[in-house]
Amino acid sequence: MESLQWKRERERRKRGERVEKGKQIFPPAEGVKGESFGNTKERLKEKRLKRESFTGRGLFARLAVAGAILGGGTGFLWGYQGQVKPANQWTIKSDVPGKVVAVNLNLEGKKGKNRVVIKLDTGDDKIKLKNLQTQLELLRRQINIQAQITNRKRELYNRIKNLQSKTFLDKSQRFFDYTSSENQLLSLKQKLAETSSNIALLKRTIGKKSISTPYYIVKIYPRVGEYVGVGSPLMEVAETDREKITIFVPIEKAPQLEGKKVYINGKPSNFKISKIWKVPDQNYITSYRVELTGAGLPIGKVVKVEFK
Repeated sequence: MESLQWKRERERRKRGERVEKGKQIFPPAEGVKGESFGNTKERLKEKRLKRESFTGRGLFARLAVAGAILGGGTGFLWGYQGQVKPANQWTIKSDVPGKVVAVNLNLEGKKGKNRVVIKLDTGDDKIKLKNLQTQLELLRRQINIQAQITNRKRELYNRIKNLQSKTFLDKSQRFFDYTSSENQLLSLKQKLAETSSNIALLKRTIGKKSISTPYYIVKIYPRVGEYVGVGSPLMEVAETDREKITIFVPIEKAPQLEGKKVYINGKPSNFKISKIWKVPDQNYITSYRVELTGAGLPIGKVVKVEFK
């Protein structure tokens, strides 16, 4: 028995209608006026071309024509799109190890303005600093005393070195006594210099444990109680007073950019070309990377860039 669906399809074919089943196209029944199978293929081809005119290759062809028009008729070389980003963005890392004792999370998403964002423990460092400062004071006193002793021995030696009544042994004894005292004085002065240097280094280390920044703080990484080592990321910051836009220009058009003014969204701007890479980009292998820098645009916004 014929199924109901098959009967309906047969009736439609008799009336001259096309019947599509899956990917097969059944022409109208013989003797019935309607579209021929060849005409059906032509109609399908026309529909496919119409679809391509709005998507895929058709759209690319229209963009190429538009670019050619911009390049010749209006004085613009080409139109590009790029996202406005901070001029510089980087991660601040720790120069010294230590335990995090304070984090000002309220500054995240704001400008630091040189306020302290993260503090590391400095308890042990301050104890060492106090001991070194005490040692420094003692060394200064020892140097003063040793200098007086050395001066006295030098005077005694100078008195007898030309006396004929003193034997060579006496003169030698006085000389070695004087030079020994002089060496002790030099040794104390060397220790004083080393202690002063250690104090300066320790103060510098203590200073590095209070981390601040004048830039916009994008993200703060550590939390109170965590331990950070040398090179651990502390926060990500950005220079938001200036912006940059990165675009990719076809290799053959890059030389034409020299001396051109930059238009943003159809209006003149203060943006200028800061860099043009002379090697193809890793992702856009037929284009050079071009970086524009300026100020006054909202960070994150996608803009149209033109050159004239």
